[in-house]
Amino acid sequence: MSIEAFEKRERALEIREKLLEAQLQKANGVPMLDFDAAMSELKALAHGKL
Repeated sequence: MSIEAFEKRERALEIREKLLEAQLQKANGVPMLDFDAAMSELKALAHGKL
């Protein structure tokens, strides 16, 4: 396996791990941000307002 293929596989595994964690949080009733709230927070972070 090439280095590039290995790194691509590792990135895919990391994304799957994050997705599984989010699914478990949702299943366990952890409060989630709605899309608009998340975007507002990201924009504020990008502009140094948080």
